[in-house]
Amino acid sequence: MPTFAVKKLDEFECNLNIFSLVRDGICFYDDAVNELMKDGNLRKELKRVYALIQFVGNHGTRHKNIHQLKDIPNFTTWELKTNHLRFYFLYGQGMMIISGGKKVDQKADISQLKSILKQLPNNFNDVHQGRIAGGS
Repeated sequence: MPTFAVKKLDEFECNLNIFSLVRDGICFYDDAVNELMKDGNLRKELKRVYALIQFVGNHGTRHKNIHQLKDIPNFTTWELKTNHLRFYFLYGQGMMIISGGKKVDQKADISQLKSILKQLPNNFNDVHQGRIAGGS
């Protein structure tokens, strides 16, 4: 069974704590960002993702580029969209980024997201209810 943890992302200064999900020592957010930074064309768009994460941290999910995913059971899951990038997160008293990637990989990313959420222990649903605790 995989081991899950949360990592506080200190690079965002906002009213809400921003976290990333870590499974077996691998941070999905860091992996996605590192992969996207290799593509010079996407670096500018990644700055837009950072701005949208900051927006959510200060103002919530009411933005034209942020949509709730309806077909994910047990969790209220959100998608943050730019022209070519997608990031997926849970939102409550904190924001937990689950994963991210390119628009062209969206179907595979959503499948991976569903798989990750199915693996989460039941107490991780507290994130969905707005009770994020801890962090590493």
